Amino acid sequence: MLTAGILEAQMLPNSSQSFQLAPSFNPAFTGVEPFTSVKIGYRSQWASFPGAPQFLNLVATHRVNQPADVMHNALRSGAPIAVDEIPRSKRIVHGVGANLVHISNGAQGIIENMEAGLGYALHYPLNSGYFLALGVGLNYGTMRIRWDKVQLRDPEDQFIDNTNSNFRNINVRTGLLLYSPRFYVHAGYLQLYSNTETGQLTRVGYRYKVTAGAGVRFALSPLVELRPAVLAVMDEFDNIDMDYSLKMYYEDRAWGGFSYRDNGFAAIILGFEFNALVGVSYSYEISTGGLQGFNSGSNEVVVGLKLANYKKLNPYTW
Repeated sequence: MLTAGILEAQMLPNSSQSFQLAPSFNPAFTGVEPFTSVKIGYRSQWASFPGAPQFLNLVATHRVNQPADVMHNALRSGAPIAVDEIPRSKRIVHGVGANLVHISNGAQGIIENMEAGLGYALHYPLNSGYFLALGVGLNYGTMRIRWDKVQLRDPEDQFIDNTNSNFRNINVRTGLLLYSPRFYVHAGYLQLYSNTETGQLTRVGYRYKVTAGAGVRFALSPLVELRPAVLAVMDEFDNIDMDYSLKMYYEDRAWGGFSYRDNGFAAIILGFEFNALVGVSYSYEISTGGLQGFNSGSNEVVVGLKLANYKKLNPYTW
């Protein structure tokens, strides 16, 4: 989803599997998984282009605590206990996480972007299995331009020198997430605070400021579910990019579907949860717009680890 802006931007993962990296788009997703979740994604974009961008995405989240177990308390007391009878203070969940985005243009190494961040979210229980999460994230990003790697037709050209250019950005993000086992809706603000040091560089590019999205689950049979979702990202000029996806799940273990971005890209996605520890997904993306016919598509693989998954649950987000 969405290419990072140049020189002045809160970097977001460029991924056709944005749901896998949800805490990077909205820190309120931190801790939504009922286990320690680690997602590692690698994307090779426009494979036929020399020096095309390569993306490494990493998201890790952990629940500091689990909500009170209704069955455990019922067994101890010898009588059934409804969820609503447990004090909300014992059902509040705290989540912490970290994320990393690294972008390079292959062996040429002319431009390199990296952003790392920490996140926290408080998940407050509402009635009937609903939760409202409030998240905040602190991110630090850098960008480096290697002018010495640029090859000019005239080596004596003084248009650029051999010094490197760097910039740094610190930004604070926040977000809200309302969810239950059957749906979620969220909104995030990426510029609660933003400070950029550009050194000798002139500002170029754009900044993202708002994310929003939703997803729902429809049971087609006891074994099959249909899960549509949408994600929107707005930049500082109020331009909005939309990402639509539709996936079908079988026994909550094997799944496949497609995603479409209104800026001219479509992808086929396949995934499989091998066991309670490891899941893998793959997507192949092609241009449906102006780049059609000029590239051979983008390949992306995401490996998910479900640590401390004692109840053998599958990932929540889709």
